[in-house]
Parts: sequence; C-alpha cells; structure tokens
Amino acid sequence: MNILLTCAGRRHYLVNYFREALDGNGLLVGVDMDLTAPALAACDLSYSVPSINAPDYIEQIIKIIKLWRMSTLSFENSKAKSFKLEEVFPSAFFIGGTIGISKSANSRLKSCSSCICGVV
Repeated sequence: MNILLTCAGRRHYLVNYFREALDGNGLLVGVDMDLTAPALAACDLSYSVPSINAPDYIEQIIKIIKLWRMSTLSFENSKAKSFKLEEVFPSAFFIGGTIGISKSANSRLKSCSSCICGVV
C-alpha cells in the first residue's frame, strides 16, 4: 500500500505514523512546494509540486497517484474534498484528512482519535 502525504511541510511526525503503520509494506511519497521541507527527508520519495492554489496542482497530484499506484492520500488542507478526486478515482472515500483511492484501502484504513489515519 503506497501513501501520498501532501503539503508535507514540517510534519515529520505524520511520516513516522504512516511508516509505522505500513510496517515495511509500501512506500511513503511526500510532496510539497519546497523540496527542503523537513518531512520530505523522512519519505521514501519526494516531489516538488505547485502551490495548492495553483491551477495545475491537482493534475500534478493525480500524475503522482497514478505513477506510484497510490492507495491512500493524506491531505493536510481543507480543500481536499473540493478536488473531486472521486471523479477520477470512483472508489475514493474520505476519512478525516485521508482519502482512500483503492477499494482495498477501504478495509485497511482506520480513523484514529487524533484524526490521523493509519493502516491496519
């Protein structure tokens, strides 16, 4: 199961939560406008993407989702639902700030009390 962490920024702790949940069974890919964002250093792969307000932001995210066959995304922005990812990925579902892309991810995600979702 591969996980995409958007707007990674300084949230190194999120990378650690997801890495622990994956238990070596998938990749953590981080994206941010700034490749020097601290959380990106802890990810398996990192990409620079435009600002979340840029017109081509979601296109870049979708390319990364498809390239790495992402099953889960963690959006740290309230605009996540406005991207209408379910139109591109019909099986998409939302749990807090996390979006499951594949049907198999549906059974592997749980919502934690801290609103950080992990893989089970």
